[in-house]
Amino acid sequence: KDELLKTEKPLCFVYSEQDPLINISWMQDFSSQSQAVIHTVPGSGHMLPLEQPKLLCLYIQQWLNEL
Repeated sequence: KDELLKTEKPLCFVYSEQDPLINISWMQDFSSQSQAVIHTVPGSGHMLPLEQPKLLCLYIQQWLNEL
């Protein structure tokens, strides 16, 4: 986490509120301490690409278009 916070490379995180493997405090740190783009998807679990593929694709496309 600390190395990612130091990076100057563009970062984008898309995660589900219901994913038990996501460390929410890390995401909050990235949100407040970096320029990372962060999207939280409500109502999905760990398999976000299978559960919300269109929304995930939209977020990634938006992020890439802003680079």
